[in-house]
Amino acid sequence: MSRLINKNDLALADLDELAEYIRQHNPRAALRFLECAEATFRRLAAMPGLGARYETDNPLDQDLRCLPITKFATRIVYYKPIADGVVIIRVLHGARDIDRVLGREDEPEESWPDDAGGEPSHPSRPQEGDPSG
Repeated sequence: MSRLINKNDLALADLDELAEYIRQHNPRAALRFLECAEATFRRLAAMPGLGARYETDNPLDQDLRCLPITKFATRIVYYKPIADGVVIIRVLHGARDIDRVLGREDEPEESWPDDAGGEPSHPSRPQEGDPSG
């Protein structure tokens, strides 16, 4: 029996944005990123408890979990386990402020501070799997 992988619209947009950013530097790496993301989603659907609990005071996010994408460790999948699989909530660069992002899902990205848009560089975090870093 296959397990359900439900990607919400924001997660799909995140995947497109991250793949496009990587594609600008290395088109083949962008394809690998998408393949690794899908493989990570399948692993999560098979073992929903695999990722770490995301600690938050927000009651809406009490079941939220996170796991880095295989071979692209700076890209993090935020998801919720459900009875027959997982719901992928967001896929974000690890340098992003997830509390801010989750709290502003209904606002357009252009209105967010600079640290929320695009792919910020973070000198203390290695860019594993990132062809540009």
